[in-house]
Amino acid sequence: MFFYRKFNLLQIELQKYYNNIDFKNDLGLSYQFLGDISLDLADWETTLNSYLEMNTIFKELYQNDRKNVKFRDHLAISCLKLADFYLMCSAVDEAKTYYFECQKHYSELVQNFPAYAKFQFNLQAVETRLQELSASGF
Repeated sequence: MFFYRKFNLLQIELQKYYNNIDFKNDLGLSYQFLGDISLDLADWETTLNSYLEMNTIFKELYQNDRKNVKFRDHLAISCLKLADFYLMCSAVDEAKTYYFECQKHYSELVQNFPAYAKFQFNLQAVETRLQELSASGF
């Protein structure tokens, strides 16, 4: 955990001096890793904050370059991470909001890149979660 916090802080500092897309992308990924580790350690506040930062960064990157498939995929993943986290916390409305956003991104990715199995797998996983929520009355 210490390593990822240090790495994340380094990425933040580098981003200040080098307004570079690669640094920003790496910063988003470092928030993802920090969130994943925090989730494993049951540090809910750090998990949520990390996933929200990840989502914000990838949303900015995607809005600045809508043709970049990697940014779109990372944005969808950030939505999925947030949705799963909110569902785990029984915040169903928030979870559904992010699941629907994730579904939108993966639907378009699957439409544009039908041979890429990862997009199809992730879309199916999101749609399954939405069906389960619907079946349980949410």
